[in-house]
Formats: sequence, structure tokens, C-alpha cells
Amino acid sequence: MIGNPYNGLEVVKQLFSNPIFANHITFVPDHINVRNQHQYGDYMSTDMAWKIQDHLPIGTTQVPIILGSNKTPVTQITGGLKMHLIFITIGNIDSEVHSKATL
Repeated sequence: MIGNPYNGLEVVKQLFSNPIFANHITFVPDHINVRNQHQYGDYMSTDMAWKIQDHLPIGTTQVPIILGSNKTPVTQITGGLKMHLIFITIGNIDSEVHSKATL
């Protein structure tokens, strides 16, 4: 459980340290070559990830924050009240994993 779900930094720390994701986190940008062509997939395979990593001190990594929003009806009893939820994840988690409900 997340200590304070209203603190974005705490949410990111929890995601980064969650043992469920331990084998699915990328710490350094990577290149995927298919038939001598760069294949792009997750954020960490992009040219931008490499450019940013080149400016970071050795031994550090970038933690790209991915935010999403969704308008959700809460209940009909309150007159159609709607909430705008914020979803957060980090770009270090492999894309085929961070969008799954379970592993």
C-alpha cells in the first residue's frame, strides 16, 4: 500500500521499489536492433532517453513520469458527480508490464 497517495514522489518511490516490478525495470537506455534498424518500443529505447542520460552523472538514471487522466462518474445519487482521476506510472517499467492489472 502506498503511504500517501496524494504525494506524487511517494507514489514514484513505491513503484520504483516494488519487488513485483524488480525484473521489469530498465535503468539505462537501450538500443534494440532488428535487421540493422533501430526499433523503438519503451521510452528507454528512444533517442531522447539517450540524450538525457548522456547529461546525467555516472551511476544515476532518469525516472520518466507518465501521467494520465480520466473523467469518472462517481454516483447517480449525488446528481451525477464526476471525478477526474490522475494515474501515474514511471517509464522505467517495461510497457508490457505497467499496463497490466496483474503479473
